[in-house]
Amino acid sequence: MAAASLDNDRYSRAKEDHGDEESLDVFDVILQQNPHYTIEQAVSEAVALRDRIMAFYLKLSAQLRQDADESLLGYLHAIDLLITGNLDMGATHARYLTPDSPAGNFPRTDKPSDPDPSPVPIPTFAWWWDHLTQ
Repeated sequence: MAAASLDNDRYSRAKEDHGDEESLDVFDVILQQNPHYTIEQAVSEAVALRDRIMAFYLKLSAQLRQDADESLLGYLHAIDLLITGNLDMGATHARYLTPDSPAGNFPRTDKPSDPDPSPVPIPTFAWWWDHLTQ
């Protein structure tokens, strides 16, 4: 869900920038913590965070599948579907397909923008890495 939330912030940014409602997203948080950053730098940092969380999930999921029973395999498969569905929705849903929406222009790659396998520097997420076997 963390990766999905970060993806949603990225997909929604253009639409929310032009709306009347004020909302706070990950980019605003990064900009507040780093006032010298440009929006492009904040986006890069947020994408790197998302990619590291996603790479962690893929590694943990592969680790868990080795000895998983049927129930756990089903749960992991459901998470995989949620991730795929969220990405598909962001790329195709009318909410995100405004004329100035960046959703269709996101680079797609099978490599994370930040390949660092260490825990992210956010305590709320960092403890997840304790569950990986090295």
